[in-house]
Amino acid sequence: MFKLFGRCCADIMWSPILLEMQKGASCPVDMSPLTQKDIFPDNFTRREIVQFRVCSTKEGCVQGEERKREETCGGHDPLVAALYERIILLEQRAHEQDIVVENLRRKVGNGAQHTKDGEEETALRCCRGLLVWRITGFSAQLQLMKASSRPTPPMLYSPRFYTRPFGGYRFCVRLNLSPRSPNHLSLVVHVVRGDYDDILPWPFSGRISLELVNRRVLSECVREVVLVGGEGAPRAFGRPPLQGPPINPRGFGYVEFVALSELTEASGLLVDDTLVLKVHVVDGVEEAL
Repeated sequence: MFKLFGRCCADIMWSPILLEMQKGASCPVDMSPLTQKDIFPDNFTRREIVQFRVCSTKEGCVQGEERKREETCGGHDPLVAALYERIILLEQRAHEQDIVVENLRRKVGNGAQHTKDGEEETALRCCRGLLVWRITGFSAQLQLMKASSRPTPPMLYSPRFYTRPFGGYRFCVRLNLSPRSPNHLSLVVHVVRGDYDDILPWPFSGRISLELVNRRVLSECVREVVLVGGEGAPRAFGRPPLQGPPINPRGFGYVEFVALSELTEASGLLVDDTLVLKVHVVDGVEEAL
């Protein structure tokens, strides 16, 4: 940037810096991406630069003028000047450390989120086919279903879970307004593409329990149990497609599982605007064990 021991004005210095930042410049300390707000003047270097001769061809700049700027740092005492320079250098290093700490804080936050996601995935893999699905804010979601004008109304899908940690089938549950009666909810089970599909027998056979929990009187839950399997098993329990969406487009369940009129605080089926569904899938391999 220097030419003939001269110095450039700020506008000239910024142009190539901004150009590099547009290309995706990164910090040499921790290689994190840089933005314009991360760039700040280096006061220690500035004090050295101002001792040089001014030599600039930019319009409005002084050309050929030899001058030195007097710093107001308590006179010309060498000790005070040295302390002043040291303070500036420490401030710069402190700012650099702040940037490093902030970037590390972001990485730790991202790592914590990844850890949480990993724990949830592990829990769903090791739940042995038992899923407790809490649907919060149900009233608002029900209104969205009713207000939709699309041919296919909005549907709620549960997290995907395995019947066994290793070598198990993978399932999810779907909840939506009944296509037959808008005053009922449908509850349907779907087979989902899993990690062990190539070593499992198809179609799936086993026992499926679907339960809407009554949190006031546990014995008054809405519960259905079905046994499936054999040659006449519905196509919904066939192996999911190898390509495309991971969920088998065909589902199996109850088109009119529960009436909307039953979902009240008094009934215990809808408490604090939250539905609690309990799904338990036991495959034939598990039963044989």
